[in-house]
Amino acid sequence: MAVFFPIGRIPVGIGITYYVVAALVNNTDIVIPSSGVRVETGPAPLIGN
Repeated sequence: MAVFFPIGRIPVGIGITYYVVAALVNNTDIVIPSSGVRVETGPAPLIGN
């Protein structure tokens, strides 16, 4: 039983760490449509987005 307990916790820990790092790193997009200039900031995209 002691061997199986960490098996579920390791992927959860990796997932939480990845989410926090991705949320802390910002992404800035500069969009230039015909109506003017727009700057969009947000978190870096997660895997699959």
